[in-house]
Amino acid sequence: MANDLEQQIKIEQQTSGISDVNHFAYPTFARAAMTRRDNLRSSIAELEKRLDRARQEALDAFEQLKLSESAGDLEAQRQVKPGSRRKPPKHLGSHASTR
Repeated sequence: MANDLEQQIKIEQQTSGISDVNHFAYPTFARAAMTRRDNLRSSIAELEKRLDRARQEALDAFEQLKLSESAGDLEAQRQVKPGSRRKPPKHLGSHASTR
């Protein structure tokens, strides 16, 4: 849309023969189109900045999620399930407990 406005400005300048924006007879349509074009470009730049920030926040959140999942996996591996502990062999009897 900004590019279309740029083309319309050029056509209007060619039609009027005036390209100096400070000239008293500069076309009103071209001046209005310039303002609109500049506003669009400014909005685009601001939205691109916001998009970049949002993408970075999403990447940071994803990294935190991966770290959290990794930490959870490690914690799950460290936990010993009930009944899975080794029992002392029966043949050692009471000697095993005195060591």
